[in-house]
Amino acid sequence: MTTLTFDTHALIESLIIAKKQAESIVRAIQSGREMDLSNLATKTDMAEIRMEMAQSEKRIFIALGGSVITTCTIILGFLQMMGKL
Repeated sequence: MTTLTFDTHALIESLIIAKKQAESIVRAIQSGREMDLSNLATKTDMAEIRMEMAQSEKRIFIALGGSVITTCTIILGFLQMMGKL
């Protein structure tokens, strides 16, 4: 987990706002620092996902093309049986 050091006391002293507002800001910063960043996607993760999506897209395209060809063949066969061709 990535950690950052931050002097919250110095922040409160440098702000020209009410103490409650400063404490709220510090609490927000501290909760942000305590977040688990390990579940964020990296550039490598995103590249892998893009490759998987491209491969899936190819498989879907091939499957749909096969379905269209099969459907056309069935319709043409049916029309030929009926004497319409």
